[in-house]
Amino acid sequence: MLSLLLAFCPPADACAGFFHDPDVLAESSYQEVILSKGDGFVQAEYAVKVEANSPEFGWVIPIPGNFKALNDGDSQHFSDLFTLTAPIWDLEEPPEGCGPASKSSDAGNLADTGGSQGVTVVYQGSTPTYGYTVLEATQADALNSWLQSHGWEAGETEAAIAEYVQEGGFQFVAINLALDISTETVLADLPPIAIQYDGDNLVFPSRMARYAEAEQLKTIIYVQGDQRAHLAEGSSWHETDLDLVWDDGESIDYMKYQLYPEKIGEIGYDGGFAVTWAGEWENGWVTRFETLAPRELHTTDVAFRLNGGTDAPLALTVSNMGGCQTPDGAKALAIFPLLAAFIRRRQRSF
Repeated sequence: MLSLLLAFCPPADACAGFFHDPDVLAESSYQEVILSKGDGFVQAEYAVKVEANSPEFGWVIPIPGNFKALNDGDSQHFSDLFTLTAPIWDLEEPPEGCGPASKSSDAGNLADTGGSQGVTVVYQGSTPTYGYTVLEATQADALNSWLQSHGWEAGETEAAIAEYVQEGGFQFVAINLALDISTETVLADLPPIAIQYDGDNLVFPSRMARYAEAEQLKTIIYVQGDQRAHLAEGSSWHETDLDLVWDDGESIDYMKYQLYPEKIGEIGYDGGFAVTWAGEWENGWVTRFETLAPRELHTTDVAFRLNGGTDAPLALTVSNMGGCQTPDGAKALAIFPLLAAFIRRRQRSF
């Protein structure tokens, strides 16, 4: 499901922290996130592709509420949303002259049942795929010391972790992964995870990406609810509806792998997310946000509100037929309901 976007995505680090030995590579090149509300809780699901040459590394995700549960996610859920919200490709080869793996891991090596001053171990558990420990901290130094004492090195990400601790209201889910790989660098799709936390804050912890090694960060976020989602007020991020990308008679490869990502990047470099799909799905709505943004813009988290109503569907059409036939964005929008997107760890960050 990720093949198209990965084709144009540069190496990137996203919402949370990958931790590993300083001489080890463990970086995320692309991430999709699904945010949805339950009865008194929020579920955040993550699907990540990681480039790694170490068999073991970890992942730290801040959550803006008290931890409720962590489970293995559903890859089909991501696949369905990716297919539903993908651009409508109105592309043809232009006529001549037309114009320009993973394995189960033991949570016991991540945490013990006790805490240290300023840090509380809230919960410790495992799924068939992951082991995890939920931490709460009142002192940033204490949290970083705890992580280091358990084999995790935050590196420059300590600054981002400190912001969350100082603000309060966040817990930290430390997840350990063990990939069945050799010492050679590989690209691996991590099995999705689904984290539930109390409250109604639909938040993507973007600040963890500010100290990434990658200069550009690719993110796709699907927000599910009873109506269209918008970015919440008070964030440094903004949103831009993007319903049509086209150019005269250009090749299919150019449109898919250069012009389309360039348009997303233009919005990202201005500190924005492109809204490329919004419409009905199952018993509610889903809104797709995507960006390709410089890491230094990740100064605030990305928060969402379900307040857009149900009368403004949107679907992005990518067309190279503008020079030979007029791209009909309105027609595409009319039919789209029928057509139905770290840091460094050793345990370092994204």
